[in-house]
Amino acid sequence: MKQVLKTIPPTLCFLFSLCCLLLNYQNRCECTSLEQDRSWDKTMYGLSGGDIKTICPFQDPPGSLLVGTKEGKIFFSDNAGEQWQAAQLPLLPPGNVIEIIIPGFKKGEFFAGIRHEEGYGLIFRSEDAGRTWIVIETKPALPPIRALALVSTATPLLLAGTTTGLWASSDQGQNWQQSFVPASSPSVASLLVDPIEPQRVYLGTWRRAFRSDDGAKTFQPIWSGMVEDSHVFSFASSPNKNQTVYASTCGWVYRSNHYGEAWSIRKAGLSDRRIHAVATSSLDPKTLFAATPSGLFVSADEGNTWKKGSIMGMVINTLSVDPISGAVYLGLEGQGLMKSADNGLNFHPINQGLFSNSVQNIIAQGPTVFSVVSYGDNAGRIYYGPEHDPLQHFVALHNGFGKITSVQPLHQTEPAFLIGTYKGLFHVKNAVVTQRDPEHIIGPVRRIAIHPRQPELLFSTTGKGLFFSDDQGETWLERSPEQYHGECFDLIFDLLQPDTVYLASLIGVFKSDDLGLHWQYASFQLPKMKISVLIQDPHQPSTLLAMTPKGLYRSQDAAQTWESYICYDLPEHLSFVIYDPDRAGVLYANDLKNGGLYQTTNSGRTWTNLPAYKKLRFLDACFGSTTSANPQPVHPLFLGTFGSGLLRVGHYSNTSSSDNELFSGYNPAGQVVEESIPSLSTSGGFTPFLSPFIADRGEEFPELSTLQQNVAPG
Repeated sequence: MKQVLKTIPPTLCFLFSLCCLLLNYQNRCECTSLEQDRSWDKTMYGLSGGDIKTICPFQDPPGSLLVGTKEGKIFFSDNAGEQWQAAQLPLLPPGNVIEIIIPGFKKGEFFAGIRHEEGYGLIFRSEDAGRTWIVIETKPALPPIRALALVSTATPLLLAGTTTGLWASSDQGQNWQQSFVPASSPSVASLLVDPIEPQRVYLGTWRRAFRSDDGAKTFQPIWSGMVEDSHVFSFASSPNKNQTVYASTCGWVYRSNHYGEAWSIRKAGLSDRRIHAVATSSLDPKTLFAATPSGLFVSADEGNTWKKGSIMGMVINTLSVDPISGAVYLGLEGQGLMKSADNGLNFHPINQGLFSNSVQNIIAQGPTVFSVVSYGDNAGRIYYGPEHDPLQHFVALHNGFGKITSVQPLHQTEPAFLIGTYKGLFHVKNAVVTQRDPEHIIGPVRRIAIHPRQPELLFSTTGKGLFFSDDQGETWLERSPEQYHGECFDLIFDLLQPDTVYLASLIGVFKSDDLGLHWQYASFQLPKMKISVLIQDPHQPSTLLAMTPKGLYRSQDAAQTWESYICYDLPEHLSFVIYDPDRAGVLYANDLKNGGLYQTTNSGRTWTNLPAYKKLRFLDACFGSTTSANPQPVHPLFLGTFGSGLLRVGHYSNTSSSDNELFSGYNPAGQVVEESIPSLSTSGGFTPFLSPFIADRGEEFPELSTLQQNVAPG
């Protein structure tokens, strides 16, 4: 059973004190030997695709592309996107979203605008066509950046659209001045420089549109004909009529026939009114493309009427058209990139080498590992397979399920599992999905737990309480304690006596010795507040850890009494704490805010930040099973990362490999990947409505639309 502690404390502050900087020497030495013993693998493995935020095609050499992702990665391609490599980025705390990439002032120069999750902006610059990047030390520090543009004036300007207005730099991004703050909304979402008249600049905010005719010195409002509260996501100019301008907004597409002076709505045939991006074809000046959360729309008559394109049912974050070849590129949410070479008629995935997915949930049961890969808040994918090849199978889950919170494999001859989401509980078997609580009696699921000795017995902790099933989740009954205040967050079975369970609730810990029929309040000495998760020490089962908003608490007598478990050199922002099953007193934890993996070898008295992992942000962790073929079995450790896929640490033995072999990881084609990050490659990719199949095995799953048809109404 998975023993992971997950929470994200609400307060934001730095806990690194002098004792964190002065970690004692012998602990570092002991940590080094443990790293060697466990054979830490420093290679990252990703799942093809990712949340694409920006696409930048350029022509030197022809067919060159740069893309930026929501998870802070930049990739480059020299062959029109058929193969990708990861760019070398500056070493910074995680949380950077690559919002925009544009060409710079000279050949090979590019700028990237960054929005950090904690509310500030950064400028990256590359001088080698996007292969390597540095961060520019801007003066003053910039707010979060949403858009960039270059204006050719006597002194060329670099413009940055930010959450506090427009900023301008005349020295290639080093020194900045706030040049314009729109009165309707200070947040600038989009910028466009007229390709024919470079002194003309269009600016879109979260509410209105503006234009400058003097190189961004002054701006005038241009929203006549627009709905007042129109978030302007992007602009596009006609290739043969530069006075004709299009705007994509949160309410349809708008067209102006004279530089934005007056706008007219163009929505005929658009079934989705939220238009993330609009672009004109470079092959046919009358053809337009519109990217929406429900797919691609195409107009053949300058936006007067629209028809559904060949890509529907997929969230398209952005799109771009190569001005020379006419290739159309779509940036998808969670599913990478797609390309059309025939003016948008047909698309194919171009994800070979992209590895930008976030693995937010992992569970190992027996020899099988399940991992939940999130893309956006309302959808997800599940990979599962044997521990030596955990990406062997793949199931795509559409956005009708809501965000996936947990996955629980079921003991059946055919692959079957339950998934918990914000919208309830679902059952998956042979890629067919059915809803298990059609009357929504369970509500938002937080955790699903299966009895270690009686696999037909299940618990589900939810926002409506605790529920119990004795038929593998077919039917459910409530087993909440009295006065538990409505919400339950976690449940664990005692390692020695599985009929004893511990429950984490909104007001503390409850304990039951008869599978929840009777409960006792077991939170004395604990603050009466939310307990996010509980874990049990496999080496000393009477020891429990509980996470509260005020930090960790520990019980050494099976929840009879508790004490504060303050660790000054352990970060505040955690998403897991996990016991090592092979070594008593060894635990691992993560720093969700700044990135990194922490280890303790003395039951938590002191913690060491493992240097090889400071660049990574980890979301989840679990230990797999040992193998009898290994003379010295070691449980492999699986780590789910933000933006870099799945990482496996440890040894594995099978018939095709020698004992103690270090497995480097696997891409969706089942091939072992041993290269470093820049040369990491994957095979296959995503096709519309299809989960990616294992190309060298011929295994394929049903269309996503088939899965949707098998969901119970409601």
